[in-house]
Amino acid sequence: MTEPLLTPAEAAPLLGGKTTAATVRILCAGHKIRHMVTFGEKGQARYRIPVSAIDEYVRAHTVQRTA
Repeated sequence: MTEPLLTPAEAAPLLGGKTTAATVRILCAGHKIRHMVTFGEKGQARYRIPVSAIDEYVRAHTVQRTA
């Protein structure tokens, strides 16, 4: 079974806070989050983010509270 792929708009709320689709696209363009790229009719990049990549990104960027 293949893993679901999310659009930036679908992935944004899962990253928490006030994350927008534009922010997710910036993360993808900067190779900060694992993603796939497909291309639209006019050659524009369309990002698709695996659900597990969201979990990886959040885990890697969560600051742990120290006592």
